[in-house]
Amino acid sequence: MSAEDVVSVAVVATDEWMRRGLTHALVEDTRTNLVASLDHDDAVAGPLPPQLGALVVDSCGPLDRWDRVAGVAVARRAVQAPGPGPVVVALVPDDPLGAIRRRMLEAGAALVVGRRALRSVDDLVAALRAPEARPAMPIGRTDRLSRLGVTSRSRLNDGLDFIVTHGLEHHFEGAQPDLSRRQLITLRGRLNAVLRLDPVGEGSSAVVERTTPSWRQIRAVVDSARGAELGDHALH
Repeated sequence: MSAEDVVSVAVVATDEWMRRGLTHALVEDTRTNLVASLDHDDAVAGPLPPQLGALVVDSCGPLDRWDRVAGVAVARRAVQAPGPGPVVVALVPDDPLGAIRRRMLEAGAALVVGRRALRSVDDLVAALRAPEARPAMPIGRTDRLSRLGVTSRSRLNDGLDFIVTHGLEHHFEGAQPDLSRRQLITLRGRLNAVLRLDPVGEGSSAVVERTTPSWRQIRAVVDSARGAELGDHALH
């Protein structure tokens, strides 16, 4: 195998077992040249290695944070860096609605792979060497997300950024924000100006008459997108 056939790769994962496992597998494989193994904070704080061919990013970061999908910031940084950047391959946990997968695609991942789909180092190397052979899911309407009003024009990452930037995370604690009806309507409008969700009915026979998604709809999308329900099963 010539040097040109070897993929220069970096691994980003906060979970130590995952990072060590990926690191060991890639170091031992002659088809890859592992140049860095980082957690999410280090990957965002410091420069990425030069002439990097591929970046394997675990979508999930520290579980004690409000937004647990730390891979978004890493993918964004990689694709926005000047010059030819690395191919970003994102690993996602079990994600029933597909919201975490959608966020990684919005962030610029070339390929999103379920962790369970990687059964061997061969699977990972194949994805690194030819991501176009396994095209990423298009950023558009899917059955699971469309039920929550997510369309091709929706921007989940921008919505999560808006919530964090404006200190609105506390509104997503408890069943309902401690706001008046008018304040809640205003908050729903502010959030959806960024999230861009289509209003959906709540119930099999519901008729959508509102122009702004309900709080229940916004909450369901945001909680799924930020990995609120991820716990120990986030490692699978």
